[in-house]
Amino acid sequence: MLIEMKQQEVNRLDVSDEIVQIDIRQHVKELEQRINKIRTDIEEHIDRDPDLKNKKELLLSIPGIGEKTMAIVLSYFASILHFDSAKKLASFCGVAPREYQSGSSVNGRGAMSKIGSAHLRKSLFLPAMVALKYNPALKALKERLSEKGKPKMVIIGAAMRKLIHIIYGVLKKQPTF
Repeated sequence: MLIEMKQQEVNRLDVSDEIVQIDIRQHVKELEQRINKIRTDIEEHIDRDPDLKNKKELLLSIPGIGEKTMAIVLSYFASILHFDSAKKLASFCGVAPREYQSGSSVNGRGAMSKIGSAHLRKSLFLPAMVALKYNPALKALKERLSEKGKPKMVIIGAAMRKLIHIIYGVLKKQPTF
């Protein structure tokens, strides 16, 4: 939320009077300090806890997962034991496919379910795009779906789901990727 507030203030700079811009710049600096403090606190908390530190190293071994995504993933589901399968975790994240059926029209377009945390789903979007480029498993997925003529956004949605399956496997079985 602090990052969103900072962006709102930066956007206001362009349309505000010079007198107000001084206060806005000061507020942006204060928000940046608070954001950096919270990031430091999160890193320290993860590094103090041996279990979280181990999970951090496992998650960072996955191509496409960085420090920010790792922290968000751990905050939402540090204990993977709450989920019986990767499918249930994907549903929790809101990246499971959903079929559309109405009456006699059974061949409607499918979509991402979007049930679950919108913040978590947004947090997985860019890592999925990076993973499509650098993660061998997701590269193969991209090639296979591209050959079938799937649109880019469908491929990214599938990559988000596959990334969740990889995260589940790494956290459940404890091997590095």
